[in-house]
Amino acid sequence: MLDQRDNTYAIEYANVTTYSLKTAIKKFGKQATKAAHKEMKQLHDRDCWEPIHPKDLEEIEMKCALRTIFFITQTSNGDIKGRTCADGSVQRNWIGRDEVSSPTVSTESTIFTGMIEAHERRDVGTCDIPNTFVQTHLDKQDKDGNRTIMKLEGPLVQILCEIDPTYTKYLINVKGQKVLYVHLKQNLIEYGFDINPYVLQTRW
Repeated sequence: MLDQRDNTYAIEYANVTTYSLKTAIKKFGKQATKAAHKEMKQLHDRDCWEPIHPKDLEEIEMKCALRTIFFITQTSNGDIKGRTCADGSVQRNWIGRDEVSSPTVSTESTIFTGMIEAHERRDVGTCDIPNTFVQTHLDKQDKDGNRTIMKLEGPLVQILCEIDPTYTKYLINVKGQKVLYVHLKQNLIEYGFDINPYVLQTRW
């Protein structure tokens, strides 16, 4: 059983709030912008994707492009961090459940083990290796000859163009919003790139 003191740990673990980039900028200002820039620069510097013009994409690749979801979190020590997710809902029609599930630990497991460790007064060490899994090799095409394409929109596109102006020649304008398509060169999906659980779990 957890005592009152342990409940404090549970609350601290459970009350991690995430914000959209737009909301985070209003709340945290330049800190949020800096966090977004850092996250995008990591992905760019690790050469995990390459920009591609829509005219060079197959119709099925355009239709099945993974939408990018970016959000900001504030850690318990006050740090502001950016996180990039892939919306896997477009995969439902042709990829089975077991193939799209991320092989990483679930948030719930982390929360519960953290509560147990706090209750038992254990020493806990953590190690953060940025973008570990995005450096894993990914075949250029799947068995049907299609590539894994990701679609970035809005502020994220502007940030990438600030990091590397060569992205600008691949931009298109859709309903007044800048859109960029990238070909994933590393295995983001199968090896650790976050899949939005709220999208993937709605049908299970």
